[in-house]
Amino acid sequence: MNIPNYQIIADSRIQDVRPLFSVTVAVYDVEEYISATLKSFKRQDISPELVEYIFVDDGSPDRAIDIIRRFAAKQPNVLVVTKPNGGVGETRKLALALARGEWVTAVDPDDLIRCDYFSEAKRFLDSDTEGRISILSSRIFITNGADGTYRDTHPMGAKFRGGNRVVSMLEEPSAIQMGATAFLRLDVLREHGLTFNTEIKPTFEDGNLVCRYLAHFENPVVALLSTSHYYYRKRADSSSLVQSSWQKPERYTVVPRNGYLDALIYVNEQRGYTPDWLANIVLYDLMWYFKEEEKMGSLVASIDPALKSEFMATAEELFTYISGDQVLRQPLNKPAWRLREAILRRFNLDTSAARIFRWGLREDGQRNYSLLASPGQHDITVFSGGAPVRVTPEGTTDRIYFDQIFVTEYSFSLPEAPTYFVVDGQRLTHVRNKPAIDMGETDPYLTDITQSIRNSMPYHTRTEKVRQRWLVAAGIQNSTIWGIAVQKVCTNIKRKIEQYKSDPDVVLREKVETFIEEGRAKGFEHAWLLLDHADRADDNAEHLYRHLMNNEPEINIFFLLSRSSKDWVRLETEGFKLLEYGSVEAMAAARVADIVASSDAVEGCIYPAPRRIFGPPSYQFVFLQHGIIKDDMSRWLNGKKIDLIISSTLDEYQSFTWKNSPYEYKYYNSAMTGLARYDKLYQLVQAKTSKGTSPQTLFIMPTWRQSLRDAMQEVETETQRLQILTGSDFYKAWWSFLESPELQTKIESGELKVQFMVHPGFGSMLSDVSLPKGVEFLLPSESSFQELIVDADLFLTDYSSLAFDCAYIGTPVAYYQFDRETMFAGGHTYRQGYFDYYRDGLGPVFEIQQQVSNWVTDTLLNGCRNDEKYELRRHQTYRHLDGNNCVRTTEVIKSMVEGNWPLQNCDYILTSEEISWG
Repeated sequence: MNIPNYQIIADSRIQDVRPLFSVTVAVYDVEEYISATLKSFKRQDISPELVEYIFVDDGSPDRAIDIIRRFAAKQPNVLVVTKPNGGVGETRKLALALARGEWVTAVDPDDLIRCDYFSEAKRFLDSDTEGRISILSSRIFITNGADGTYRDTHPMGAKFRGGNRVVSMLEEPSAIQMGATAFLRLDVLREHGLTFNTEIKPTFEDGNLVCRYLAHFENPVVALLSTSHYYYRKRADSSSLVQSSWQKPERYTVVPRNGYLDALIYVNEQRGYTPDWLANIVLYDLMWYFKEEEKMGSLVASIDPALKSEFMATAEELFTYISGDQVLRQPLNKPAWRLREAILRRFNLDTSAARIFRWGLREDGQRNYSLLASPGQHDITVFSGGAPVRVTPEGTTDRIYFDQIFVTEYSFSLPEAPTYFVVDGQRLTHVRNKPAIDMGETDPYLTDITQSIRNSMPYHTRTEKVRQRWLVAAGIQNSTIWGIAVQKVCTNIKRKIEQYKSDPDVVLREKVETFIEEGRAKGFEHAWLLLDHADRADDNAEHLYRHLMNNEPEINIFFLLSRSSKDWVRLETEGFKLLEYGSVEAMAAARVADIVASSDAVEGCIYPAPRRIFGPPSYQFVFLQHGIIKDDMSRWLNGKKIDLIISSTLDEYQSFTWKNSPYEYKYYNSAMTGLARYDKLYQLVQAKTSKGTSPQTLFIMPTWRQSLRDAMQEVETETQRLQILTGSDFYKAWWSFLESPELQTKIESGELKVQFMVHPGFGSMLSDVSLPKGVEFLLPSESSFQELIVDADLFLTDYSSLAFDCAYIGTPVAYYQFDRETMFAGGHTYRQGYFDYYRDGLGPVFEIQQQVSNWVTDTLLNGCRNDEKYELRRHQTYRHLDGNNCVRTTEVIKSMVEGNWPLQNCDYILTSEEISWG
């Protein structure tokens, strides 16, 4: 075994006695946490000669080793060594090589263990007279890194809820253990030359070792130490190795190949097949990748496409060792059914042409079905009541992971009758899920051990359990048990005082119900409630409300807004019927309204009467949108209660409903009526007069960078934030353009006026940076976007969807994408949708500053008229350019209220028969 050079700092172990347990601790940058770990070691009630503690310092830059040295000077069973920095795998490998115990385990240097952690493990081993236990698994509690409270919420914790047990992993394959906290037989490791693979990082080096270790047991037996408690510190700053690993390329290359695949190959070489326990270990860890990828703001979205491709190539190899049945029965970290089906289809783990799912009956007597098939063309025939029926899907959704379509879901609505599908010649009925099955323990010896352990289990009083919680909290908070006791007493006093107060949610619900019962909400019955945001207006809801107020007097409408909003007085003066957002009156209105329509789809806009208090609403929700969606927002929108989402272009509509759509909408869940605020733009531009000799206006609005925002949030001072900003490519590119001689000459000559819209995250620093001469800097909170758009003669952005607004009224648009390569090749959590800037952009795309300067010059010379190519594209892009978006939107919402949506022969939607599938 190759081990790195190391230096012994302290060794107080009893040399001629082999301990029962070796405890390895890999130390790096844990000065803030290590004292709590050491205190938990000192409290162990096992005889010192039965356990040795091996600390390996991985060249840590802090003073953690000094703290450990002082601990070792007072203990009879400690080895402390140091070595040059080489990573956690190399550190654990050296610690394992230095171990002498019969069993070896690990404790992370920021975690804690209960005082009887090792004595409970010994009690299990003493009961195993035949020596059949292969591995001991301790119970992990997720512990809050701030206050030390802990909960039994670990994803693999269910196996402990049956109490202390000893079971066969062949008969109970869900009883898996994959962390270094497992206890392994050191002699087995040495016999087979097993140690940590130092190439595996940032995670799973321990899981890989456990898998290879268990391969050498024909029938692995695990002791489930329900009463040996391990407290895993979940750091408040998310800095632990597991939590931060999603940002590391090795997570997508090294871990899947050297970790998962290596374990599968090794076990198959030893045992000749993939046991269910092994499949469960690999699937448990692998599913986190896909679940992380499903999040809207996932860091997986920011990784390089090449990494995604490499990960998927390895995944294909992994699933040659894992069966579809093992995926279906996966008991831990189970995927949602759609993800499970996506995996089955993508990796060819199911031989059927498709999988059919049947859902509940709708109010109209129809039953919903989902058909999931591999991407591509399929011959689908539906039989209902024994006869073929002509039916077309109501929508399709592509399930996309790591930039690949795993499965396409077709949505059907059919009459309630015996139904089956014929897909590509195969007759299929709906799926019945297979449950995860553990056969239960049948080995009498293991049953006897379990009973013996339970009979000898020590009893812990309530006082002892409370004291243990206080000890953990004291360790995490670097306090004393008495300090925690005082803290808990104060908390309990406050809690008892609060008990005398009424639950605010209950009080609010009662107030709203009383308001309705007293008949005070009758004026809101069947109303349409419109809002943009709780604290501001001036978006699509305001514009639609104004149209309804002036043209649809028979519709009972109200506008929701916080009274403190700067828009309240303006709208009240104009005659808007305002309801104060968050008031009893507004919530009562929401309980009896027919429609809630908003330009935002956050929780507070969808549910003006919070659903956690009032339950699901009876109204239909219309998402009026904030702007045209060009990027993939499906991970944010899917699952929300949206009955209708407004679209403005054919491509946007189809991205929501049909071909290659990642969204879960059916064809009638979107309508191409256009954004309400575009009507005002249309009216303003019709009334716009020539500027004559006045300067032409260049309106610039770049998008903010999440990576820049994150970097600025990580530092503490304004000076540091300013340094990050001014050193960024974002700042340098835009400031270089604004200060360029070509632009400055046009500003100084009076030919051009330049307005630059600043993101709020940047606005507070304007006074601290050198501002380019003659440029007017604007803040969103102080600006009227519609006035700026109409006044602009040219619009320049990088990625902002505001380009759609400007192009709608014919303003020349250009995209300055100086960081295009990094934006579209990882490094940002941006998810590209259907929109391609070169193919679909409403103006030219530039990556070089001089090209932008030339565009400004040429456009001014052309009288600020749109290039013929982009004028044609503008007319091809928008479904409507007539200023009647509010009329169409009103028509659709009326039909929803009347139960007539979707309208027949309506050009606001497309059925599957109208789609060109290509």
